[in-house]
Amino acid sequence: IARNFSFAIQSIGMTSASAFLQTAKLAPAVIENWTGGFAGSVIVGKLCALTVVFMTLKSEEIISQWKYGSESQGPPPEVSQLAEAAVEATDDWYKEQKRLAIEANKLGD
Repeated sequence: IARNFSFAIQSIGMTSASAFLQTAKLAPAVIENWTGGFAGSVIVGKLCALTVVFMTLKSEEIISQWKYGSESQGPPPEVSQLAEAAVEATDDWYKEQKRLAIEANKLGD
């Protein structure tokens, strides 16, 4: 069943439209198939957690939450790909924020 999803975007920084679209196109598969909380049956290694939150136009949250081990199987590919795309889309912004924080700390010394 195909659904038409609408997204309201709230952001602190800006990214390119293409980076956003690369991430947004992965969202429906996660929303339709992987909402709720999931934990690996066997957690091997360090405990890892991943939470993906979508905000609807009605300000309702849709959450996909995962707990797994660093040496065990993590979230399914649809969830992992979305998380990776989101990190890539915001990487330049994140690097700039780190640079600004370092500069602000130097000024405060």
